[in-house]
Amino acid sequence: MPVPVDVIQLEPHDDVVSVRDRLSFVGSRRILLVWPPDGEPVLRRKLDLVLLQREAYRRGARMALVTQDRQVIDNARDLNISAFPTIADSRRQRWKRGRARVFVTRADRPDSAIPYELQDIAVRRRVAPTASQVRLGQIGRAAALLGLLAALFAAVFLLVPSATIVIVPARQHLDVAIRVVADPAAERIDLERGVVPATILRVELEDSATVETTGTQSLEPTLATGIAVFTNQTQQAVTIPAGTTVSTSAGALVRFRTLEPVNIAGEVGAIAAVAIEAVPEYAGPLGNVPAYAINHIDGPLNDILTVQNPDATGGGANPVDRTVAQADHDRLLAAVRGAIQQRALASLTDLLGERQQIIPESIRIAETRPEWTIFSAAVGDTADTVSLTMRAAVEAIVLDERLVNQVAFAGLAGRILPGQIVIPESMSFSRGEIEQIDGQNRVIFLTMVSGDTTIALDSERIRRETAGLSLAAVREYLARTIALDPTSPPTVAVWPPFYDRMPVLPSRITVTIQGGA
Repeated sequence: MPVPVDVIQLEPHDDVVSVRDRLSFVGSRRILLVWPPDGEPVLRRKLDLVLLQREAYRRGARMALVTQDRQVIDNARDLNISAFPTIADSRRQRWKRGRARVFVTRADRPDSAIPYELQDIAVRRRVAPTASQVRLGQIGRAAALLGLLAALFAAVFLLVPSATIVIVPARQHLDVAIRVVADPAAERIDLERGVVPATILRVELEDSATVETTGTQSLEPTLATGIAVFTNQTQQAVTIPAGTTVSTSAGALVRFRTLEPVNIAGEVGAIAAVAIEAVPEYAGPLGNVPAYAINHIDGPLNDILTVQNPDATGGGANPVDRTVAQADHDRLLAAVRGAIQQRALASLTDLLGERQQIIPESIRIAETRPEWTIFSAAVGDTADTVSLTMRAAVEAIVLDERLVNQVAFAGLAGRILPGQIVIPESMSFSRGEIEQIDGQNRVIFLTMVSGDTTIALDSERIRRETAGLSLAAVREYLARTIALDPTSPPTVAVWPPFYDRMPVLPSRITVTIQGGA
């Protein structure tokens, strides 16, 4: 089971007194002092380590250091104190046991025992103190006691009180549109000109489509056909030869001819039916007449016979064939190109690296070939449908989102007032509209960046300038020197609670900045 370690992070203003005071709150058997990472000179005298080592030993704890300061490392080596470059190293390596007593002076040595055989002589040589000496000794002890009490009071006054100041600085929201140029020819980011390198991705895709043809080609008109029923009006048998013509008498004149000869019995009312078709002059839809529209026989037979068509004639038409028009090819090309471009977004997305994004407006068909474009029928061919199978190379421009955000952040930074800083967690980026994609594949677009700014606060200065002030004076100082959030006034808490002033030592003051940086 690992031994618990208390880690004490040293501040640039720490000295032996403040660190020894912090050691008084340690309860572990091991103490790790961590020097500031910025190389500030702290506790560089060997005497400093001697005093701290004595304090740790007095508390029954083993002490080690984490520092990069060469002078401190050399002093630690002389005193047999472990010095590690990082906290992680202190957990992996063995700690040295520091010397129990260092820099032993004559005053620190124990008094030599008086030999037993010389005790009598030693006692005889001691002279009893006079009354004045006793009185002076009592006064001296009283003065020493008062001095000790005064020192204890001063220590309590300096080291016991602590305070916490919580500050919520005012924020200002910024919304800025930054113009960015994504250039495939650029090799590096240019923050001043807003240029970021871009990448062109390429993929080959194939798709197909089918449409109904819209072209037409006229054919020979067809002849309407039907049935004509002849009725005998006499007692004589009648032969109606093939090719006998009959016609309509109302509306548009339409003539039909019989297709075969037919005989009618010699009695009144005898009937005979025969197939008829429109004569060529009346080909097409004109030959489609309603029932009973045919009532006239051309020639002398009209005097002895009557004719009717009990049913409408039909089949007369102007037929046309559907053919492939140039518009059909054009529609297919547009449809297949659009389908390929839509599929390209998903295919190109699979090729993206981390934090890369495609500009959808830049997706284009970069190459087609005649052998990649195959129609099922040529323009003018007779067909009800026509299909196209097409292969194309598609390209798109890809951006690195991190580079775009760097340009946007640089643009936002240029609009921040002196003394203000951006709150990182408040920032957001979004790509705006594309303004232009030129012939060199450079994409010019807007990036929208939003963020909150606040004042840059110096916690060390606040601790230093509020030390020893009354609580009312601290609040007045904060209101006078800092632009505060009007909805969140600063809070000042002091311990012990009955203490109405800030600690004298700045190190005993903690400054917490909320909603800022």
